[in-house]
Amino acid sequence: MELDVGALREEALGAEYKHTGFLPLGSWGLNVYATRKYYTDVLGHHFKRNIEVSPPAADQSANLYMIGSSGDSDIFKGQAALPDDSTAEWKYTGKGTASLATGRFQVLVFRDDKPPDILIYVREPQYSHEAFHGHVFEIVHKILFMFRMFYMHAAAIEWNGRVSAFIGDRGSGKSTVCLRLAKAGAAIISDDHIVFKKNRRRFLVSGCEEIGRVTRKTEDAIFGKRLNMKAGRYGGVMKKEILLADYFECAHFKDFSINDIFFTRISENFGIVPVSKSEAVLRLIETTRPFFRFNRTEDYADYLTYFSELAGRTHTYDLTLTGDLNDLNKLIAFLERI
Repeated sequence: MELDVGALREEALGAEYKHTGFLPLGSWGLNVYATRKYYTDVLGHHFKRNIEVSPPAADQSANLYMIGSSGDSDIFKGQAALPDDSTAEWKYTGKGTASLATGRFQVLVFRDDKPPDILIYVREPQYSHEAFHGHVFEIVHKILFMFRMFYMHAAAIEWNGRVSAFIGDRGSGKSTVCLRLAKAGAAIISDDHIVFKKNRRRFLVSGCEEIGRVTRKTEDAIFGKRLNMKAGRYGGVMKKEILLADYFECAHFKDFSINDIFFTRISENFGIVPVSKSEAVLRLIETTRPFFRFNRTEDYADYLTYFSELAGRTHTYDLTLTGDLNDLNKLIAFLERI
């Protein structure tokens, strides 16, 4: 059955939504309109925001509508839910509209409009809580990539006119590096999640949150005292949550041209070693692959091209950190020389 996308869009834009808010994704963002609080809760969980109490929209944004719909509605008529190990393909029209049907979600993206409108119809009842979480996470990443953006678990700072990103697994020292560099005079773009955005021939980076979390060891080393707040358990580790701007210069939600990428890890000996462009591409793919399931050969090619160009336009390094935070003085000296 051919969907009347124009009518669906008009209906979605004219409906009333009980649950609304804003999801900042770096300098870009989504004005969110949802028929169920559950939808905004799941979206907020993945991107660490309370969407319904988030600040007003940024200038650069899109409208996201999440609409519950029964399985026997015209939206899903004739659609069987795809198995979890399969992929669905974007379909494009000459009018700047893209659609994606998974049997559980029907997605329509009006990407050439300003601001773009994004409709996600959610088939109810849900297959499972876990499946819904996974589908939302994957679909939002696919939509971001359509707009040449990639959300990543990483940190970034701006210092002396250069912007450096730090990419690594949880516990690899990204946040501590940012706080130590901020103490030395850097501006924190983000200490946990960033968005890369391709803008013509440039790659930009922007930060996604204002909150930072510090362990007791980092607290003692960076602040030289215990902060007056209770610690909570995050990812199995006790940390205190702080508003970064209360302690350091910050530049959240703003675009910066990216200069350097450091791949961080913890080991016994501190070191900074240049990484070849081909190796950097492999590292970027390894880091981002869980966020992106390919639909077509063209999508795979676009993905490889994106990170090949990002690596080609930046200086890339392996950064090995140790348990001795005094070793970060060596990183400061390195950044002052380049």
